[in-house]
Amino acid sequence: MVFLLPLGVDGATLDRRPWVSVSIAAICAVAFFITWVVPSNPGGVGEGELRELLQETLAHPDLELPTGCTALLSEHGKALLAQLKKEAEAPAWDVDVNALQARLDAHCASVLEARDSGLLNRLGLVPARGLLQWGWLTYMFLHLG
Repeated sequence: MVFLLPLGVDGATLDRRPWVSVSIAAICAVAFFITWVVPSNPGGVGEGELRELLQETLAHPDLELPTGCTALLSEHGKALLAQLKKEAEAPAWDVDVNALQARLDAHCASVLEARDSGLLNRLGLVPARGLLQWGWLTYMFLHLG
């Protein structure tokens, strides 16, 4: 099987600008600027929010980081969190662990909501959203990852 790639047409001249290519490049530049340069946290979640969440988790060895927030950590971060939880000292016996866990769950929910409401996440292609989403059109202008 032989594939032929056309490299050009001899003697053909084109006296117009490549407006489609220029438009696509301009849309990519504008989308990059709006989603990466303008927002303070392009992903919707900053390092400070994750640090606060981890500090709350380490406040008591019985607290468990919810699975949605655990997914925000890398494999190294998950291993480090497990190691730090083993080394953590238990606070006084009169601490209400259920109240601390409820506060941690609420904080995790607010962090996940901030991540999901970020412009980069809303315009990106997220497989969990299914087939009917704007991401099929807009993801190609974002170049995330």
